[in-house]
Amino acid sequence: MLHSKAKGMIGEVKVAADLLSRGFHVFTEMGDLSKIDLIAERDRKLYRFQVKAYNSKNGVVTLSSRKSGPNYSFHYESDQIDIFAVYVLDRGCIFYVSSGELCEYSSSMNIRLDPPKNGQKKGIKLIENYTLDRILRDYTPNTQTDNAVGDDIVQTSKPFTGGLGN
Repeated sequence: MLHSKAKGMIGEVKVAADLLSRGFHVFTEMGDLSKIDLIAERDRKLYRFQVKAYNSKNGVVTLSSRKSGPNYSFHYESDQIDIFAVYVLDRGCIFYVSSGELCEYSSSMNIRLDPPKNGQKKGIKLIENYTLDRILRDYTPNTQTDNAVGDDIVQTSKPFTGGLGN
């Protein structure tokens, strides 16, 4: 039986390899003190990842927005991270969930790796709908800064008139 830290490290390595294979530059955290496990950059855009590694149970993985351990307990917020990356240890696959979908609407969600045996379609979250491409296509970063709350942000340029101090 693997230690939970070993499972987490396997997940981070597998997700980092997946991101690298997709053309991202990947940065890791030192010290395991923040809620961000990986930062990935591509096309001048940064994404903050929280990586989870789980075993499936009966073809389902339950992803939680809460974490607890000795002397700590917290709930991930959608403004702390952008994307949850989940490595499924017993299946060797990865899926991605936007933090907004998990953190803002519930504290946990079930992702089905296998279709339901009864053929149910409604209310089912299938793994094939949680690809990184879909998450990035639908992703809109929160770009408003604290000092611009309530203000319209407009980029303008002044024509260069030459010389200093003009």
